[in-house]
Amino acid sequence: MTSRKVTVKRKEFKRYGVPETIANDKVTNLGSVMDKYGNTLRPFTYEEEDKWMGDVVNVKVTDPGFRQAVTNWYKNMRKKIPLGGETLEIGLDASGNPYSVEDYAYYKLLLKHPYYAESENGANADELKEFFIVDPLAELEKENEEVDAISKAYVELTKILEDETKMECVLRTLSVEYPELGSVGEIAALKPEIKKAKLNQALNKNPKKFMQVAGDPDLMYKAQIASMVSAGILIQEGQKYINGTTSLGTLNSTIAWMKDPNNLSDYTILLTRLEEFGAPIKTKEPKKYNKTKTE
Repeated sequence: MTSRKVTVKRKEFKRYGVPETIANDKVTNLGSVMDKYGNTLRPFTYEEEDKWMGDVVNVKVTDPGFRQAVTNWYKNMRKKIPLGGETLEIGLDASGNPYSVEDYAYYKLLLKHPYYAESENGANADELKEFFIVDPLAELEKENEEVDAISKAYVELTKILEDETKMECVLRTLSVEYPELGSVGEIAALKPEIKKAKLNQALNKNPKKFMQVAGDPDLMYKAQIASMVSAGILIQEGQKYINGTTSLGTLNSTIAWMKDPNNLSDYTILLTRLEEFGAPIKTKEPKKYNKTKTE
């Protein structure tokens, strides 16, 4: 990997009646902190220290005082973060070694720091948070991941639109996450073109969630369970599902119950009640072929 630079920034503190130049000089140091055990927080593991910290503390790793020298360096870590931010080199070479050990140490310290927030909004929302990182490359990578997720989701959507049963199952399952898609009864009554539009809406809300649901091997069962809860056939209490007076357990336990051949009779009754409710999930009928008699 090549060089990679990030900027450590701090949020502005509003101090009324204090000149801006003075106010912005307050709370500027990113420094060492204690872990929950009262020890100096170590940004690196011992293995990483052995590889990287010898030149920094000017003590050989074989020296008995090496670890203490590293600990002392950690204790004295101080980096002033101006209002405009401080740039750190966090790139790693092909062998996984940092181009700048000191900058990388501050970066790793910051990720563990109690005053660190993952974004500027996060820092502003929490009065205890002071620092955040601006990483242009990470933002581009995230944007690229989102584009890839949307592209894959649309490929999957194209396949789903050719399968009426799967389209119905995906919509009903997603309606648990997004009630605005409508109730199971409302979804069942929709015209196909409206269902397609609602699927597209669900995809745009969260492409990754859409893919997760569409690719779920238990999609049919989850759609049935969502439908039965919506129809009042099954009762959901917290994370558990109840059939009459019988608790079927969690979602996974309920699916396992449905798959169990010993429960086929009770499971069929539930499906019949769902059909009576007017919201059956139709499965594809096998194609029938006419045999031509040969004389």
